[in-house]
Amino acid sequence: MWNMNARIHASEELGPADFDYLSDTILSLKRSLLIVMDREGLGQLASELERGWDFKPKDLRKIDHFDDEPDFAFSKPINYLGGFLETLRPLLEPPSDIIAKIGIAEQIALNGAHLLQLDGLTASKEKHVHDAILKYMKVAFPSTVDRPVIKQATKATEPDIGVTELGYAIEVKYATDRNETLGCVGGIYEDMKLYAGSSTWTRFLGAIYTTDAAVTQGMIDAQGAKIGVPASWKVRVLCVPAAQSALKFRKSPRPKLS
Repeated sequence: MWNMNARIHASEELGPADFDYLSDTILSLKRSLLIVMDREGLGQLASELERGWDFKPKDLRKIDHFDDEPDFAFSKPINYLGGFLETLRPLLEPPSDIIAKIGIAEQIALNGAHLLQLDGLTASKEKHVHDAILKYMKVAFPSTVDRPVIKQATKATEPDIGVTELGYAIEVKYATDRNETLGCVGGIYEDMKLYAGSSTWTRFLGAIYTTDAAVTQGMIDAQGAKIGVPASWKVRVLCVPAAQSALKFRKSPRPKLS
């Protein structure tokens, strides 16, 4: 989702490439709004947007300043489009019950190690965590499928787990050291490109289980902010104690109930 409240720092710190990016972003936002309006049969609203659009190409590359805050800047075209985005927001956001269900699915996906413990198991590879999440996800959401196919124009791709009724796809990764963990992160960034544009699968989670605490969630978040992770994605790193990552997949003692 576009953040209309984001401010751009003073224009003297920006170069030509930054202004090109600003212009492209504004035009992309305008096109996206018109597509949504056309899809929803809001022709009158689209006409209103076009009538009020009197910005020239140079305006799209221009940064204006707040009178009372000269150190900060904003874009008038983005502010203009922001009003239409707010009008459309109820159509763009999922219903509250869907949001709640996605939250449940996310918690299941992020607790794979605990789910294994409930079955008296420990893991040493990705398949163990994947199978545990898949098992319990199917209990909560019967529409869950293993490796659903996402068809794109040039190829078909398969995330690890998909909850069909929610359009929610999950990538499960497992690593035992820093390099493996960073490799998993890079793999998820590649998945973002592969899955982009699907009309069926619209929300994604990358769950990285690792026995090495060297890569933290803070590091992942900082890198994600730098590269621009899509709003439809979440990437989470979960440090699993080494005791739960034995060299062999084996039964572990079930906890005694008091």
